[in-house]
Amino acid sequence: MNKYELCVEGTVTDVDDWGKKRLAYEIEKMHEGFYYFIHFESEPGTPAQIEGRLRIMDGVLRYLCVRQDA
Repeated sequence: MNKYELCVEGTVTDVDDWGKKRLAYEIEKMHEGFYYFIHFESEPGTPAQIEGRLRIMDGVLRYLCVRQDA
């Protein structure tokens, strides 16, 4: 298993580790994956930078970065 690091320009406020879960559908011949919810505060351009980095990481199957309403 590979280890990854994600650098966020901002303040990480909370990390929820949901652990290993069964995927709703098979992705790249995988049936299970690890779920993490990372809450952070940063400048408006940071999510685009993070998505750009996640897009090229081999071990990341899916990601979704959304803005929370206050």
